[in-house]
Amino acid sequence: MSSSWAFPKALDLESLFAQIQVKDRIPNGILEILDDCKEDQKWAIACSGGADSTFLTFLLFYKFPILRDRLVLCHFNHRLRGQDSESDQKFVNDIGNHLGIPFTSEIQNSYMKKDEASLRDKRMEFFKDVATKKTLCHIFLGHHADDVAETFLWRLPRSSTVSGLNAPKPVTIHDNLLLIRPLLNFSRMEIRDFLIKSKIPWREDQSNKEGKHLRNRIRSHVVPPWKDSFERDFHQGISKTRELLEQDADALDSYANKAYRDCKNGKLIKIDCFNTHPIAIRRRIIRLWLTESLPFGFSFDGNENEILKQIKVGKISTTDLPNNLRVAIKDGLLSVGSSIYQKSRIPITSLPLEHSIFFPNGKRLKALPLSANCQSVKNAVAKKVSESKEAYISAQRIKLLVRSRREGDKLHILGSDGSSKVSKLMIDRKWTHQRKEETPLIVNTLGEILWIPGFPPSEKYKIIASTDKVIHLTYE
Repeated sequence: MSSSWAFPKALDLESLFAQIQVKDRIPNGILEILDDCKEDQKWAIACSGGADSTFLTFLLFYKFPILRDRLVLCHFNHRLRGQDSESDQKFVNDIGNHLGIPFTSEIQNSYMKKDEASLRDKRMEFFKDVATKKTLCHIFLGHHADDVAETFLWRLPRSSTVSGLNAPKPVTIHDNLLLIRPLLNFSRMEIRDFLIKSKIPWREDQSNKEGKHLRNRIRSHVVPPWKDSFERDFHQGISKTRELLEQDADALDSYANKAYRDCKNGKLIKIDCFNTHPIAIRRRIIRLWLTESLPFGFSFDGNENEILKQIKVGKISTTDLPNNLRVAIKDGLLSVGSSIYQKSRIPITSLPLEHSIFFPNGKRLKALPLSANCQSVKNAVAKKVSESKEAYISAQRIKLLVRSRREGDKLHILGSDGSSKVSKLMIDRKWTHQRKEETPLIVNTLGEILWIPGFPPSEKYKIIASTDKVIHLTYE
């Protein structure tokens, strides 16, 4: 487009926009929000200068006269396309001048990340800042029916639930900012055809044609043949499907909210009640619970279904999750907390007999000398021990030391044919990085590993018939 823009006359636009029937095109809930707006309430429009947000700006101005004196035009300049980005900003400013809408903008620092998620987050920060300064809480966005189709295809391979597949929604809340999308029932082609017919200019972002972003590839190579394969109205079907999925998600959320209240026992979850619900409801219950219980963010990092399976059988083996999340079951109740603790390597430390060492994770290591004839040693010989909590080793003139694991460490596990790398042993048992780092190794002055809590003790220091003195190691 040219750097000098000629906008149609107001009377012409009044006539053209009068032909658009919005009552049946604006998604459910949005018209009610507009009808209930207060006289002094301000509304922001996120406008990039592209066809969609330009159409949105003119549509709101001419179809909803009640908003004309309350709109704020917001533009975020990412500075990704040199002079074109500067022209985009000037174009949106000119729209504001033409319609008499206040204009506000921000320019991104050149050192900011350029990936899609970072760009989106930066825009949202700008919108929230505008909302605070302008005392507004509503912002209009230009997403349309093609965006719904693209988002559906983008999320489908990512194991999304119905809550993820019905995006973008007509109305969502983001940090107390109400995001409103009136164009979800309009197609990209319909919007551009109307702008051309109305002789309303817009800015074309050429980077949308590049294939480096997944959404662009879906838009260019996947959606067109998908659309061409249908004889029925593609966009109407997509919009209706999104609406139906949203209704299903709302129903599930309503059911889950009631089920969550039934399952709560203070800040804990009653396992018996929790497990009576379908897995889709259990998934929502645990998310409601964690959102309410934790002051910090949380993530299942792909382990959500595994955690639900473990809760079902009543035994949590994946105790530590991303973001320092720790879940546990005790007395039929599910608890959650933070596994944050001071992280430090364990230096080489002496472990005197009949003394204990306390670690930052709250556990204690103790070495107690015993007679080989006592009952606990006999139980050990019969292998009635918990490998994660205790070990019995032969104590022939041994000085015990404790330290963290090291590269190249090897352990000859009791009953095995030979030594194995400690790193492989831990990987085979699917230990988390945290557990690997915090678990102490009990060694002697020669550097030989005698025991690692979670494994059997060393074959070399096993208890045999001639063993006289025994050391009982406990870690709990």
